[in-house]
Amino acid sequence: MDIKSFGPLALSPTAVDADGVSASQSPAAGAILINGALAAAGVATFGAAQLVRLTSGGNDAGITFTFAGTDSDGRAQTETVAGTNASNSNTTKYFKTITGVTKSGAVATTIIIGNLIDSVSNTIRPNLAVPFCQIGMGVLLVSGTATYKVQHSYQDGTTTHPTVWFDNTAGAKTASSEATYSTPVATIRILLSASGTAVISANVIQAG
Repeated sequence: MDIKSFGPLALSPTAVDADGVSASQSPAAGAILINGALAAAGVATFGAAQLVRLTSGGNDAGITFTFAGTDSDGRAQTETVAGTNASNSNTTKYFKTITGVTKSGAVATTIIIGNLIDSVSNTIRPNLAVPFCQIGMGVLLVSGTATYKVQHSYQDGTTTHPTVWFDNTAGAKTASSEATYSTPVATIRILLSASGTAVISANVIQAG
């Protein structure tokens, strides 16, 4: 029997900062500046791959915004979201960095862009070439507080972050825990939905 270890999976999200990517600005038809407190040289960086929120001060329901950056494994990704009327537009993808934001039309008044606490770790891909698969995973809540889940996907995460995920049977946890798999899965990550300055680390061992 072969034994292989993976990891660590790591999560240390940045606290919510409503304008950490882009401070309040009125770009109208001009460029959206990446100039918030989390930005340096035009790139905003988070502690983990996190959801991003754009807040419109006026009616931007007729335009779209496209976010460019990187995913939890450092690969380039983009997402386009619809504007709102004086409300929030959230991404569904998790971004580790934001390198640019473009729009399809003029902004009505002001916008700010920041991050939510919802975040994901980097991913690991078990060896699917073995005839029998057993995976054990130890998740350590190093510090802070958190609500998190171990998740898996049957999509290959080699080149892009999978879009369809399922929760491990262990369910949501708020302390150090373990999770196991007795059947093959293609990709594994940790999803965090609540945090108070949390630091999470996990190691994975596969036998087969």
